[in-house]
Formats: sequence, C-alpha cells, structure tokens
Amino acid sequence: MGTPAPQGKVAVIGGSIAGCAAAIAAHKAGFEVALFERSRNDLAERGFGICLPEPLLRECVEAGYLDAAMPVWDIFDRHWFTRETDGTQRHLWTSPARMVAFNWGLLWKSLRSQVPDSVYRLGRQVTDVREEASGGAVVVVDGQEERFDLVVGADGYKSIVRGHVVPDATPSYAGYVTWRGVIDAADLPNLESVLSQLESSAATAGFDGGHVMFYPIPGPDGRRRINWLVYTRPPESVDVGLSMSYASDSVKAQLTPAFQRLIEEKVPEEWGRIVLRTPDSVRAFQPIFDLELERCASAPFVLAGDASTVTRPHTASGGTKALQDALCLERVLRESGSVAEAVTAYNDQRNDAGNDIVKLGRRLGSSQVLETPDWYHMNAERMSDWVAATLAGQSVYIYAQQSKS
Repeated sequence: MGTPAPQGKVAVIGGSIAGCAAAIAAHKAGFEVALFERSRNDLAERGFGICLPEPLLRECVEAGYLDAAMPVWDIFDRHWFTRETDGTQRHLWTSPARMVAFNWGLLWKSLRSQVPDSVYRLGRQVTDVREEASGGAVVVVDGQEERFDLVVGADGYKSIVRGHVVPDATPSYAGYVTWRGVIDAADLPNLESVLSQLESSAATAGFDGGHVMFYPIPGPDGRRRINWLVYTRPPESVDVGLSMSYASDSVKAQLTPAFQRLIEEKVPEEWGRIVLRTPDSVRAFQPIFDLELERCASAPFVLAGDASTVTRPHTASGGTKALQDALCLERVLRESGSVAEAVTAYNDQRNDAGNDIVKLGRRLGSSQVLETPDWYHMNAERMSDWVAATLAGQSVYIYAQQSKS
C-alpha cells in the first residue's frame, strides 16, 4: 500500500481477516483508510485451520491481497468413514473436494502484511458509530470522534455496526457445538495408516448424532498439522452459555468427559486417537450460530465477514466470504459514482450470496448432525445422493466435482 488518493475516508472496524481484506480493498479503490483493532496483541497465534477455493486464492494473489509464497496445503478429495463394530474404520465413499487449506494465523499475517502500521491501529477501541444527517459517519474511538465517508463493520459476530444496518438482528443458536483442535503430524507416532490418508485429502468420520472432520494444514514451519472439528449436541446437563465465543475453561471442563467418551465409543479408533492425543491447550469448544440478514449494507455502513451474515463452519466459507466481500467492496468503490451508490451495489451483490450460504449451512447441520443417516449402511451411491439432496443444486467448492490432477 502506498500513499492513498484523496477519494474519501473509510473506517474499518476490526482487524481480523475480514478487516485486513476490507482495508486493502478500500485502499486499492483510492480511499484513505483507518483500521481500528481493539486487541493490543498480535492475532497471528490463532493456529486453527481454514480453507479457501483454489480459484479464489489465485484471484487474491493476482489482485495483491495475498502473498504467493504463503504456505498452503492442497486438498483434492474427501474420504468418508464410519466405525465398524470392532472399532476399525469402514470406508463409505471418496468424494471430490478441491480446496486449499491454511493455518489461520499465516493467512492473517499474509493479509496483515499488506496493511501498513499507520493504517492498522492496534489497541484502539471503537465504542460507538453513528450516521450524520449530512452524510458520512462518526466513529468514536477511545473517546475521540473521527468522521468518515464509509464505515466497514468487520467486527465479527458481536458487531456494533450491524445494528445500524439491520436493527435487532441477532444470531440464532443451532442446537449443537463444535469441538476443535490441531496437532502436529509428527506428534502422532504409529498412526501412519490414517496419516497417509491425509496427505492431499480431507476425511470425515460419521457417527449417530454428528461427525468429525480432519484435514491437513501447514504449520508456521511449513510442516503438516492435522486440523479436526467434531460436531454434535452437547449433553443436556451442561449449560454451554449460548455465547458465540469459545467456551470458558469451566464449561470446557464440563464438556470434555462427554466428548472424550464420544470419540472413544463412536469414532474409528485410529482416527479418534488424533483427537485424544491433541493437547488440551489447543482444543476449543464453540456453540454454533447463524444469521440471515435483510441487507448487509446501508449507507454509510457496510458489513463484512462475520459482522454480516453468520454462516456455520460446515460450509467452510468464513475466510471465503470475507475475501469475496473485500473483492466486491473494491470493485463497487472503483465503479460507482458515489459512496452511496457503491453501498447499494455491494448489498445487491453480497447479501443474497451470504444468505444462500447460511441456508446451506442449515441443511448441512440438519443432515450431518441433527438428523444423521444410518452411516453404517451407507455406500458410495447413497452418499452421493444424500449429499446432492443436501446441496439442493447449490455449488460449493468443498463438494466440487473435480478430481485430482
């Protein structure tokens, strides 16, 4: 990023993936940008996995959002298993699934490197935003007011900007949680048989009431890590708190024994060992929420990433949506005659797309967690039909009909 052209001022609230991408977009469109991130600490230590479609990665590299040298892990298909009565794996199907897997922290660092320190204002708390009658908006940062022509809410699930676009829009609890973790492949001795199936593939082990997904990601040193996510209902005896944040240590402690038993009893033993050997310090629990919106932009505000529509992790769309939002924002700011016109175009292009992913996530949650099939009696043909019925004609890269080349 060089010296911005004087096309106007844009505030970006939130410095995560969506925020960095939005800041890059606004700058590339010729605006002066200020990004406000409340945390005083670097965000790169978040080391869980995240996936993108390969064409989107290529587009973001070519557009200057991401570094081509960033470590990635190519995935070409997805193995589906369930547990045999003796604890071994029963292979059900191998489906095409062309995706590129990242370490969240490395993806964020690549985006962050494109945002100068003078733009990325670390440790700055936005406490209020408001629209001005004459146009534009005021952002209150640490008690000080600053005026902008456009405000991008990239401040996540609990966005303070969202209420100015869609008042009273509140994410809804899906009725189940995810338990996730990541572990170095080198720390999984004597599991060569399952690790060999995760060289360039993802894997899903289905059980009654949920599933667990595994896929490889690069660590900071480029070596392989295994990222996993378990989806299931929590025990009724545990109050998960219905917070969209990761569960507290006390809730995590209450949930852990039930999830340990689930893995031991319902997941093929060798696959379960990946989960059970993951250190507690890199495991996390999170209730699943989602949110459809009537609109995702209303001048002078636009929403990006999880501040906009909230999608379930099954769709593997969190990073995808954030980057697509940014690319759209850059395009409409370049092509429109005014900020208001750009905001209208952004809403027209991004809101329905976001809602479609929310609806897909609900169908995936229903079919893969809340109303799971009789996994043991599924086969390739039934699996293919089952997935097609869930997709309902929607095209999603994690189920892409593209084989390894």
